[in-house]
Amino acid sequence: NTPDPEGGKIVRDASGEPTGVLVDAAGWMVWGLIPEPPTQEKLPYMQEISSYMALSGITSFMDAASGPDGLDLYAALAESGGLHQRVRPALSIPEALFGDPSGAVAWANDLARAYAHVPDLSFGTVKIFLDGVMEYPAQTAALLQPYLDEAGNPTTNQGNLYVDVKTLSNIVTTFD
Repeated sequence: NTPDPEGGKIVRDASGEPTGVLVDAAGWMVWGLIPEPPTQEKLPYMQEISSYMALSGITSFMDAASGPDGLDLYAALAESGGLHQRVRPALSIPEALFGDPSGAVAWANDLARAYAHVPDLSFGTVKIFLDGVMEYPAQTAALLQPYLDEAGNPTTNQGNLYVDVKTLSNIVTTFD
């Protein structure tokens, strides 16, 4: 009986039962309930992934949404000799800092300083989740025109913006 949260959807089957698919903000309802595995538990998998990427010729990549846990993992990976790429993490700005642009910049700078010792890790990119995804049935990415339904007819759904224009303008200007 849980209602869909703002900016998200609990996908349900024809009888109204949840399918187990949580879209956008609905996923955050359970994300905090799932314990993050410790870095040492994730390390062997990342070593294998880094080696596989190297064998495939991948010499660098951008982590599209990273934070302290991911940076800890890159540091451990580098320390173990298992980081074979240059990595540019996009630091995912916590929603709590959206209204405090100076605090968001300080947070990002603090992380960059704390992990400056990690070879092949370079900073200068941040991420702000503005909207969702275009995939059906979620259709939560913000559009200028409404989405089409299954039959190709226009709907009233234009997706969701998770950050208002004034807040976004303030944080982007401050980072710039």
